[in-house]
Amino acid sequence: MNKNSFSSDIYPILFLTIVVCIAVVGLVLTNSVTEERIEEARTEALKEILIAQFPDMDTFEYDEDIEVYTIYDQDQEIIGYAFETEADGYGGEIELLVALEGTDMREGNIIVKGISVLFHGETPGLGARIEEDAFLNQFEGTNVEDIRLTDDGGDIDAISGATVSTEAVVNTVHESALEKAALIRENMEVSA
Repeated sequence: MNKNSFSSDIYPILFLTIVVCIAVVGLVLTNSVTEERIEEARTEALKEILIAQFPDMDTFEYDEDIEVYTIYDQDQEIIGYAFETEADGYGGEIELLVALEGTDMREGNIIVKGISVLFHGETPGLGARIEEDAFLNQFEGTNVEDIRLTDDGGDIDAISGATVSTEAVVNTVHESALEKAALIRENMEVSA
């Protein structure tokens, strides 16, 4: 092997290695700078959604163990709870935020204050109608036991042409609200 051939082959490899290392360092630095800003933006967006569900909200805290937000008013009294959940819709995952009233939780009375659609990939004009107020408003102030489609004896009207999306949201809100309410009550008993 010729010495000149070896050195002419090694230089491009060294050059590319240096470029890749610089790019990796640049990406890591960019990520560390933007990660905090992204998290701040997400927290601010979440706060706006929570305020829409709880207009009297002053602060909130997140319990990582049960994955529930506890909502407080100005007197630091609990006014409700919220949690994120996912439904399997026609177009993929539907991310929801479910808000629960906090007043009757100990007695087992679970009232859904409202829901918000955080993200979805449903078909525009059909499944995407899960974002419309006409659908979302049906959940406001509804006892979790009544969160079923009217065909199943509940209070929620299906969206015509979007059966899979509608059923996914309704069933997920019903089931996850029951699960989270049980965890919240359990947490209350431990705290008391």
